[in-house]
Amino acid sequence: MPIGQAELNRFFEIIAASKLPSELTELFVTTSNGLHLVIQDGTNDALKIKIPLLRGIKGDYDADTNTPALIDGTGTEGDTYYTTVAGSNDYGSGTVDTEIGSVLFYISGKWRLFNEQGVKSIIAGEGIVVDDTDPLNPIITANVLSKNTGDILGGVVTADGAFGVATTFSVTSGSGFKLDWTDPSNPIGTPIAWPEFTNQSIPNIATELFTTISIQESATPGLGELVLGNTLTTPEERRSLIGLQGVVHTDLTTITSIGSSSKPAYEITEALLDYIVNLGPLNDGNQFFENGANLSLDKTTGQTTFPFINRDVNTQNPTEKTNIGITLGSFTRFYRNGSGGFTIVANQTVIDPEQWDDGSGVLATVSNPNPYTIKRIYFFGQTGTFSVVYGQAEYGTLGDARANIFLENPEVNPVFQRGTFVTALIVRKGITDLTAAIAGGDAEFVPVTSETSGGGAGAVGNFITQDTDQLTGNTGNKTLDGDWRFNNNLSLGATSPTYKLEIEDAGGDFIKLTRNTGDVGSWQIQISSALGGGTGTLRFIPSVSTADFHVLSDGGASRFIIDTSTGNATVSGVYISGGFTVATLPAGITGATAYVTDALTPSYLGTAVGGGAVTVPVFYNGTNWIT
Repeated sequence: MPIGQAELNRFFEIIAASKLPSELTELFVTTSNGLHLVIQDGTNDALKIKIPLLRGIKGDYDADTNTPALIDGTGTEGDTYYTTVAGSNDYGSGTVDTEIGSVLFYISGKWRLFNEQGVKSIIAGEGIVVDDTDPLNPIITANVLSKNTGDILGGVVTADGAFGVATTFSVTSGSGFKLDWTDPSNPIGTPIAWPEFTNQSIPNIATELFTTISIQESATPGLGELVLGNTLTTPEERRSLIGLQGVVHTDLTTITSIGSSSKPAYEITEALLDYIVNLGPLNDGNQFFENGANLSLDKTTGQTTFPFINRDVNTQNPTEKTNIGITLGSFTRFYRNGSGGFTIVANQTVIDPEQWDDGSGVLATVSNPNPYTIKRIYFFGQTGTFSVVYGQAEYGTLGDARANIFLENPEVNPVFQRGTFVTALIVRKGITDLTAAIAGGDAEFVPVTSETSGGGAGAVGNFITQDTDQLTGNTGNKTLDGDWRFNNNLSLGATSPTYKLEIEDAGGDFIKLTRNTGDVGSWQIQISSALGGGTGTLRFIPSVSTADFHVLSDGGASRFIIDTSTGNATVSGVYISGGFTVATLPAGITGATAYVTDALTPSYLGTAVGGGAVTVPVFYNGTNWIT
């Protein structure tokens, strides 16, 4: 609830009459925290309100034209105006709205605004709203929507001595803010101040590595108290506690270091933007490929995600921008200039396989012993343009170049933090036709990013994302360098029943993944058997029959079949159970079978007794092993 109209009118009367505290004769109900007080004729309470500073209404104020002209820093303490025309003005610290009936008065060098919403300094966003439903316990909300829970001033944590020696810490006095969103429609902001805390002991210093230090509101409204902990701050605690610097004690005896920063109550959005912008845009698609029988480049469609990148198109979706495809793209080339900067060559339409960047400032000719280089293609989703960075190393084979895409760590222009390293193009010296070079194993486009950050030299990890052969050569065995993962469709073999993917070590042991085209939906995993010198095959056939889990012999015959619809198992050979003595039989499961080698005079359905010499099958009936 805002300040009541009756109290507002009484306050206006005081101002208009310029009464001194000793002249007051009526009772005014206000708060007890210094903002409003119980004022009576001649009492000490009356002295607490700065009525002597209020010199009375000097006249009407036109907020639309700022007449008379009001500005912070100019005025006499107590000057007061009554607003007759509403308007918006910048009094020196940002634009504010002034309504008809508002009173402006000059206090401490600033023009203050008083209306039914409370008292506020005429500084944009610095409003104070007083909910005085309970006049003696008001809820004060100051600048709620521009702050979050955190510290504002002070609250610096220091060790009481040198690191490695000190065992206690101190915290300077300070102030902060807590924002309570328990009711999202009515967030409550609470300014909190705290005194200095000195020589504070560390709980669990001998068993924990760090201590978190926070401020919470004490039982006294607006007064902060220390809260110490030994666990990482939870999301709930970040919203309810004012987090200060932490104390580290990794030697379990003394303070070894202090955290670098507390969490502020302001500029959170800007701080997050600093972090996000440094990471670079997120990319989906936007992969480059050969234009045709030339050295030109085309690009797929895609999407770039970055703060405000799409705001000019759609304010309701300002961070995701759709990027159209490119045909015969024009680009800029980058290479180092030899003195810490970069040379830019604009309006290029073909890549250059003949030269590489050795850092001297002059492009070097690619050598014959090492004819491969890596061209790095950066796409700028904001503008739909792209750049090609010359390779900064030479490689003897295409495979060597591919293995070093993420190890070369090239120097790149800082502007590329606003772009995305989307494709690595490996080329051999002397090629003139990218299509033919790719077919002959002399060039390769390697997609680098898919929903990954564009900062730095590239994303971590190798990807095969298309239903095409992207490995060395187009016939014979294929070689994978490094750690790879396969996305979407991958075809490594022919369409006939043959091996699709084979992993084999130097000793000849292997795992083969195959698709059996004779059984629709069938895949097989074939694993070599080093002990037996043969192979065993595990086969999954979900659509051929109800018996859909097979273990096959070397010749392909099913040796063991599980019907998953019934749970029945079929064995093509002899089932051999385990052999025990009666004393070593395991704890039974009803229905379990085995055999014993020392039964003593076994009888039909009799409990198995050991100590004899008879080999006989046994069955567990839920209570005993019986013969």
